[in-house]
Amino acid sequence: MLLPYAFGKIWYWGESRDYSLWYPAVKIYRNTKSHSWDETIDDLSKKIRAR
Repeated sequence: MLLPYAFGKIWYWGESRDYSLWYPAVKIYRNTKSHSWDETIDDLSKKIRAR
């Protein structure tokens, strides 16, 4: 799950966890900057390559 920086967040994804209480198989990657997904996508890409 790629979670946006501000708008579009839904309360049940939580504030800081990287997992969902309701959907334990979902890993959450949070965007840390408005209007730029570069850092978030790079982080996800590194984690995929490490597997």
